[in-house]
Amino acid sequence: MEIISWNFLFFVIFFLSIYYLLNRKAQNIWLLFASVLFIGTWRWQYLIPLLVTGFSTFIIAKNPEYKHKPLWLCIGVMINLMPLFLNRLIDLSGESQIFQLVDMNGIEYFLAPMGLSFYALQSISYLIDTYRSRIKPEKNLFDFYLYLAFFLKFLAGPIERAGSFLPQLRKDRVVNNNSISQGFYLILVGLIRKTVIAQILFSILPEHF
Repeated sequence: MEIISWNFLFFVIFFLSIYYLLNRKAQNIWLLFASVLFIGTWRWQYLIPLLVTGFSTFIIAKNPEYKHKPLWLCIGVMINLMPLFLNRLIDLSGESQIFQLVDMNGIEYFLAPMGLSFYALQSISYLIDTYRSRIKPEKNLFDFYLYLAFFLKFLAGPIERAGSFLPQLRKDRVVNNNSISQGFYLILVGLIRKTVIAQILFSILPEHF
């Protein structure tokens, strides 16, 4: 499901209409469900590396010995980078349901799972922040998965720091006319940048840039 599409607009309206009827804890679970469903509209197999690396990161950061043994940090970073290495180095013969083989101008490439680089970098930043005691390890696995998979930033970022995102999941949300107008303003600015400015810049680039 493309972000710039009517399907995505209806998707967001549907989930937000129910979201505001729920309490804070239920809202987090609902957002996680929406994020999983959004990823699944592309390929449900894309959820596999997210689930594996996310769970590994969550468990490693909660290990009591984690902050005292750099080896655990190295293991966590390697686990999150492994899917990226697999995408580049392993010949999957076009049979993989996770790494899709595509043909571009007569050259075959393996297409990594959607959002892979974003949540891999977020997981690594989380590991570093918890290792350096900048933040405490997250206790709620569902909230941690929401931090990685939040569908409104899953495709194009930004790469969010856990210290900024996770505390927001513990607070009640207040919706008023000011927050709604701010939200619509940001959406409008984003659409203009995406559909107008980006298209103009793309059209003036050299053909083989």
